[in-house]
Amino acid sequence: MTVAHAALIAASATTASPAGQAPGRVCPLRYRYGPTAIARAETRLTDTLYVVGGLYGNLPALNAIEMMARNDHPVGARPPVLCFNGDFNWFNVDDRAFAEINLRVLADDAILGNVEAELDAPADDAGCGCAYPDSVDAGVVERSNRTMPGSRPRPVATPTCSTALRGCRWWPATALPTAASASCMATPSPWPAGVST
Repeated sequence: MTVAHAALIAASATTASPAGQAPGRVCPLRYRYGPTAIARAETRLTDTLYVVGGLYGNLPALNAIEMMARNDHPVGARPPVLCFNGDFNWFNVDDRAFAEINLRVLADDAILGNVEAELDAPADDAGCGCAYPDSVDAGVVERSNRTMPGSRPRPVATPTCSTALRGCRWWPATALPTAASASCMATPSPWPAGVST
């Protein structure tokens, strides 16, 4: 855990959410960080970077992403780096799926999304932490807030994952040389048959 992240966590008890904003429609102050935190971040150099967003606990998608990265390793090049761009949890609500997603994702670069931030939040004032604008129907916000608590007990049930999640940053820490390639993707495979989103 970086000093900046520890300071954010310590400050979160008193700066959880701006007054007067409903859960699910607020971006808590504890999500904020400054340029100094980014400047202090250690970086990793790689030739190929996969930026993966929107995993949402989808194990088949994680399998596909990891397979693509294993196969994308030209001779003489560094292995690709996977950077999970937050929100790698959501539908993985049973202990086994939660542990598998987090142990595999956190073995690579991963940054916090609102889902991960709210899993172990000191207060429930942000709901899902999505910061939905007023243009989003209240039913969507309420459904999202109801889904989030189903995931909250998981860090307690899987302490190794909880500790690793607390060590995540809010910013990436991978650098690419000028001749490198980067792949930015959303979830590359659909949910398996019978899984409702």
